[in-house]
Amino acid sequence: MRTRAAAMFCALLALTVSACARHFEADVTRFHEIGTPGGRSVLFEPLDPAKENTLEFMKYADFVGERLRDYGYVPAGDTIPDIIARLDYSVTPLNRFDDGPQSTVGVGVGGGGSHVGGGVGVSFPLGEGPKQTHRRRLVLILLEPGGSRNLYEARVKSDGPSADLTLLIPMMLDALFEDFPGASGETSRYRAPVPEPGLIY
Repeated sequence: MRTRAAAMFCALLALTVSACARHFEADVTRFHEIGTPGGRSVLFEPLDPAKENTLEFMKYADFVGERLRDYGYVPAGDTIPDIIARLDYSVTPLNRFDDGPQSTVGVGVGGGGSHVGGGVGVSFPLGEGPKQTHRRRLVLILLEPGGSRNLYEARVKSDGPSADLTLLIPMMLDALFEDFPGASGETSRYRAPVPEPGLIY
């Protein structure tokens, strides 16, 4: 009986872990006339002037710069850039809440009659109550110096409970740079496992 109870306990534990696994999802829209990417120098500017020279903007610009270097772009430094990269990001609370999973999983095992046995009970709460939903946005525009012509426009939109951009920006960049520069004039759905399922995304 104990062996059977232990087996059922392990099965339920595996089910619970599986139920807690989460994915990050985002919609990515791209428009571009960029041709073959790479081989040009880039200078970053905030799309919102209020974010200029903020440490947060500079950190996220570094993240984007690292991704662009994978495709052959280089920092302009003190030279005249070939491309201006304008970056913006935001979090907006929506007027809705995510209830999340509210069910529980449990098992009971016992013995009776002429047989001697024991009982085992396990219960796993799988819900934590309603959470505020936020809309998270990331915008990247690559354009010729002087703003004469946009070469690349991309928007990433994701809804979820977290408003922590330090946690979300790397995953939003994964979505943006998947198959970079991507198909122009299309919106694609990105879905990937989160790096740490125990955190709120």
